[in-house]
Amino acid sequence: MTQEIPQDVFHGVVVFKAAEIPTVVARRSGLPMTQEAMSEFYDSTYSALFPALTAAGVTPTGPAFGLHTRMPSETVDIEAGIPVDGHPGDLPQGLLSSVLPAGTVAVTSYLGPYDGLGQAWGAFMEAVAAAGHTVALPLWESYVTMPSPDADPTTLRTDLFVLLKVDSCGGCNTGFVVGVQQLREDLSRSEEPVSFTRPGVELISDHVQIPSPPEREVRAFGEVLTQ
Repeated sequence: MTQEIPQDVFHGVVVFKAAEIPTVVARRSGLPMTQEAMSEFYDSTYSALFPALTAAGVTPTGPAFGLHTRMPSETVDIEAGIPVDGHPGDLPQGLLSSVLPAGTVAVTSYLGPYDGLGQAWGAFMEAVAAAGHTVALPLWESYVTMPSPDADPTTLRTDLFVLLKVDSCGGCNTGFVVGVQQLREDLSRSEEPVSFTRPGVELISDHVQIPSPPEREVRAFGEVLTQ
């Protein structure tokens, strides 16, 4: 079953188990990472994408995204696309079926203009490493708020995602301590699960688990708390 991603703004580093999500994309390798080249690629992709989805009889299930299959440098290997409710049969030249990957994924939300995304990605990757996680690929950004001529750039929301390598204990990051002193004190006094300060969240060892509906499993392994 396709997994729903929580819709609230993500603060700090939130880690969850993601199911594979079908997408329709355009793909480019070695695209120059310049504003002109990237804008042209995105504009041409989305102008062709939505009519193609309608013709193929598939429905978008989430916001547009850009996915990188290697770390960006002067050039990028990129997919731009839309999550959909199923893989279409026939697509026009230049568009193809793909997926957002299943696995353990870290996410955060960035609010602000697109020219701040580079700095946001740098801060996010540093926070992921500080939380004890190891980054894999791909990484992608989801444009939750699509821009419009009248939009305030400071209110644009972009969610940043990166696939993580999972260690032998299933991603629990043994030894990582959530940044709340009270939790450390509670753990030192008891081997039983202790209550977290957020309703519906329980700490077991150093593994924060958020109970969720059967359709999805969402966890915050060593969530970085920013509030």
